[in-house]
Amino acid sequence: MSVVWARWPLLLGLAFVVVVLFFRGGCVEAWARFWSWRERRRTLAGIAH
Repeated sequence: MSVVWARWPLLLGLAFVVVVLFFRGGCVEAWARFWSWRERRRTLAGIAH
């Protein structure tokens, strides 16, 4: 466990880079997109069955 605590700045930096590169609107917009995608998928699955 001490290895994780010694490297927390690296892990935090990697998380920051991922957010900047892949979540254009930040975490809040990514969360909203995930929920809208999930709802669309649910309605399409409901129509198909």
